[in-house]
Amino acid sequence: MALGGRAWTWLIYLPCTAASVLFAIVGLVTFGDLAQVQYDDSAGHLGSQLNGAMAATFMAPVITGGLLVMSFFLLIKKSWTRSGAGFSYGWLTSWYAMNSMLVLLTGIVLTANKHWTSTFQSSIKGIWTKSATNAYVATYILAFISCAFQLVMAATLISNRKSFGGAQLTVDELGLSDRLRGPSSSGIPEAGSPASPEFTQPVPATGSARTGAWSTGV
Repeated sequence: MALGGRAWTWLIYLPCTAASVLFAIVGLVTFGDLAQVQYDDSAGHLGSQLNGAMAATFMAPVITGGLLVMSFFLLIKKSWTRSGAGFSYGWLTSWYAMNSMLVLLTGIVLTANKHWTSTFQSSIKGIWTKSATNAYVATYILAFISCAFQLVMAATLISNRKSFGGAQLTVDELGLSDRLRGPSSSGIPEAGSPASPEFTQPVPATGSARTGAWSTGV
């Protein structure tokens, strides 16, 4: 059985949401781990050098969480009411496209700073553990996966935008074709219709026939 546009949209939405939720959770965990070692002397006291990574692991999960909440309610509404795409649908599509770029940048930033995890793990206080390194790595891996899914989701919303519109009835289905056509003003029957009685009466002879009758009378 062929799937419609709305069904395909929801099929893409489910794995996209799952990957995004995992990224948001693990990203916030990594943000907490980075906050603990930012100004720790035994972990290198990187201070402001971690601002970029910390901003990425906080803002991207928070904005992604907002996207997931809004997309769920908006797609539910559009699927139920079939009110058409409209501004909110286009706004959601653009949010998916832009958020994928934000998530991609988060993955790039964390990948560039991966070498710091070995310094953090050698901290005497044991603030940064092996599990923190695993969460760090999982964050940028999930960032790249979420980026791909969100781009696919944006493309899916664009291609299936007509599937969320209301059913359009034709003029014939509404029974308005005869009303719009109206009665014929000239009285001439349409092609294929039986001729009316007024068009079947014999036509009197004219022209040369009358001339002939007069000439014989003379």
